[in-house]
Parts: sequence; structure tokens; C-alpha cells
Amino acid sequence: SRFVAQREFDGIVTSPENIFHPVIKKVIDTDDKLVEFNQLINNDTRESVLEEFLYTYHDLFFGDKYDTLSTQVWLDFPEFDIGNKDRRLDIFMRNSISKDWDIYELKRSSVKLTKTKSDAPMFVSAVHDAMTQLRNYKRILSQDKVKRKFEAKGIKYYNPQFNLVIGKKPNISDEKWNWLLSHHSDLNIITYDNLLESAKKRLDTLKSLIP
Repeated sequence: SRFVAQREFDGIVTSPENIFHPVIKKVIDTDDKLVEFNQLINNDTRESVLEEFLYTYHDLFFGDKYDTLSTQVWLDFPEFDIGNKDRRLDIFMRNSISKDWDIYELKRSSVKLTKTKSDAPMFVSAVHDAMTQLRNYKRILSQDKVKRKFEAKGIKYYNPQFNLVIGKKPNISDEKWNWLLSHHSDLNIITYDNLLESAKKRLDTLKSLIP
């Protein structure tokens, strides 16, 4: 497991000549990372590569509310697993506002999310499989024995939020898309388009600070 504290803007500790220098440098670097991320999600990139990229630039894509994060966290509790196996969390992050931990499970950006049957949209089997996987993690993490072991390692969670990052928004209306999402309120389904759009908005906020 790897842990990293949130990084500050480059330049802050080197006494820049004016207060906007760190922000300008950050904006220039960030623009490049958005282009790189867009290329990754449009080229059927492996989950491990996406995980490493999002781990490195987590403050840009997930926001600055997370102050600690870990990847490749093993749930070695086969006695609580539905398939009696050890499992692995992709990204486990501490929300400094809620004081709880959030789980992000990553799947490929190329996964087609929906199909239509009798003119009604529905998730494809790959999405249902991923949701079942997350619910299995939820089952494991709810056990007292598991909570105690994580707390001994410095990870004290209460009611973690479970997020599935998968595919890109399907070509259906917002009404139908939100109707689908509303039927799975125990999990957050996030597309890579969502992550990219939220990162762009954060970048716009940074740019607004530059005179």
C-alpha cells in the first residue's frame, strides 16, 4: 500500500517573486495533463495505467478534499468474501471534510455502458458485474474484524462512499441517464467524461485567479 499527502503548488516554498507565479505554473502543467488524460481515455488504456495517472494527479481529478490516499489495498479476508478470495481496492482516499474514506474502483474507459431493450435503456452486463464487485467490497469492509485491522494501520472509516469509474457517457438523453443512475443509489457511477469535465472546471477556477 502507498500513502501520499496532498501536494502543495510547486514554488510556494521557494518564495516566488509574486503570489501568482505558483498558480501560473500550475495552470500550464495542468493544461498538459488534461490533454494527456483525454488521450488515455480515448485509447482503451489499461486500468493500471489509468490508476497510476489518477493517483499522481488526484487533486486535479478528484478535488482537494482528499488529504491521504492509497492504491492497491488488499482485502485479505476470504472468510467474508462472497467468492472466498482475497480482493484488492484500486484507490482508497480519505475525505478530509467528511473524515471518512472513499473507494474508487476503476474499469476501462472503452466499456460500453448501456443497451436498449423494448425502447428502454439498461446497463450492460459489464457494468452490473462491476457493481456487484463493489458491493462485495462493501460487504467485506462492513465487518468489525476488517474495520479493526484497518484502524490499526491508521485507516479509520465509518461509512465509506463507493464509486465506480467506468466508460464514457452513453449517447442517450440526460433524463434517461439520470433515471438509470437513480436505480443504484448505493453506488456512485462516474464516467471518465465526468472526471475530465470536473478537472476542466477546477482549471478554470485556477485561471480566474490570474490577473
